[in-house]
Amino acid sequence: MARETYIKNIFALGLTNTIAIRFHARRTSRQEKTLDNTGIAALKIKDGKVVELQDFCYDVDRLQEMWRG
Repeated sequence: MARETYIKNIFALGLTNTIAIRFHARRTSRQEKTLDNTGIAALKIKDGKVVELQDFCYDVDRLQEMWRG
């Protein structure tokens, strides 16, 4: 779930821009354990297409636990 969104140039109409999204992720594992994590996703958009994406997560150990499911 996105909590905050930053758009470098709000007048670019999505063609070329930089966007950052602060997010909160929640997942329930197969063992019925609820796992939470927060982070930031940074996107560079050029000609309407994502050309670079980086995710920065707060708790990497928790992230690995979420992926294992």
